[in-house]
Amino acid sequence: MPDGERLPRRHDGHERPTGRVTAVASQVGSVVRIEIRDTGAGVAPEDRRRIFEPLVTTKRGGAGKPRGTGLGLSIARRYAEHMHGQVGLDETAPETCFYVDLVAWREGE
Repeated sequence: MPDGERLPRRHDGHERPTGRVTAVASQVGSVVRIEIRDTGAGVAPEDRRRIFEPLVTTKRGGAGKPRGTGLGLSIARRYAEHMHGQVGLDETAPETCFYVDLVAWREGE
């Protein structure tokens, strides 16, 4: 990082010198949960409900222009719901944590 540049800050003000993304899958009963966690900028509290709406993006590029289409999370949520699952943001996790819960398919069902 060039001299004088500051590290990116999360919405809570903490600096994050390195980024990390992890994916974990687990099964409890008939539900499979896939968690995607990262140590990035996080999701501001005021954005947590609306990020699943179509065409909503909180990412900004140069000159404050929106980055992305704002469709990814809304498509993921609709797709999971069509399979009787859900997509959400775990607001209690220490890192940003999105999850997908799906009902496990069993042969003959």
